[in-house]
Amino acid sequence: MDGEGFVATEQSYLIVDVMRTLCGLEAQWVEETLPLVELKPIAGLGAGYLGAIDRQGKLLPVVDLADCLGLARSPYGLSDAIVVLRSPQGVSLGLIVNEAVDLQGVTLDPDPSLLVAELSAQAREIVRDVVLLAGQPIALINSENLFTVLQRPEWHQSPLDSATDRWRALSAMDQALLRARAVELAEADRADSDQGGQPWIVVEIGGERFGIDAAAVRELAELPVIVPLPCCPSHVLGNANLRGEIVTAIDISPWLGQERRPAVTRSLVAIVQVEDLTVGLAIDRAIETQWVSAQRLAPVPFNASTAEQLAPVNGSLDSAIVNRDSAYIRGIHVDGGQATSWLDVATLLRDPSLVVNESL
Repeated sequence: MDGEGFVATEQSYLIVDVMRTLCGLEAQWVEETLPLVELKPIAGLGAGYLGAIDRQGKLLPVVDLADCLGLARSPYGLSDAIVVLRSPQGVSLGLIVNEAVDLQGVTLDPDPSLLVAELSAQAREIVRDVVLLAGQPIALINSENLFTVLQRPEWHQSPLDSATDRWRALSAMDQALLRARAVELAEADRADSDQGGQPWIVVEIGGERFGIDAAAVRELAELPVIVPLPCCPSHVLGNANLRGEIVTAIDISPWLGQERRPAVTRSLVAIVQVEDLTVGLAIDRAIETQWVSAQRLAPVPFNASTAEQLAPVNGSLDSAIVNRDSAYIRGIHVDGGQATSWLDVATLLRDPSLVVNESL
């Protein structure tokens, strides 16, 4: 190529170290760099996500850039960092890297280097080009492509086999420091007040916190005797007599991306009523009542938009549903290091796959 008609442009990149691979992140997408903190599992995030942090009242989903590039990951350490990217659409994402090295100007070439062909197919999806700076190859990340890849169903459904092992190498003292960092980040000055807003009943299901509109919750009750129903799908736990009223108890865990509950003969339930439908949602425990303004809700990261993604339960429920889906989560409230997902009960109970055929 003789270069005629092409004007070289220079763009700023934040150079980061990812498992001894130098990568460049477009500076215009970089919001800030944080030290590594403790991450919390959040309902609605895909299985490929490591968790999220409460960043001054806003939920920040976190992935490891090494996973995005298909690189083997060593255990985490206190010196690792989280680079916060923000898209032009206002979506934020945290990327775990080993180190943020420097801000560099890079001259972009319209034709990718031959070095790109040496990358794995997974890496090539998000790498714009590989350039040499001071004799060292730098993989320039295409942030737009990265965000697109993270919205794919396969990313949401592919668990990270060694994700938990990455934290186990940390000593108890180091883990306490990561926890303290997370609390400090969460408790930073918040100008907005949570006064007013809408009351939630906060419950625990499968070890995670969910908020249910208090207007839809008739009561919380212990069903001491649940009678299984013949010819019903496995998520229908059975019927129970609640002060003379027959209540059907159901397990919504699979719709939340969790394992199905084992069959039980008694359960704590939240009796919810939506229009003319009344059911008991099996819960682990009731936690508290919160008043939360809609303005304080963080959007569900990379919310599903296709019909396929909006149907987390397909076919039989007898097998474990391992993908997490945000179809029934209206938003997430984070406060003091605790995250609560606002469950859209009305949408959930209208799901045809949840309805029991009363003729059975």
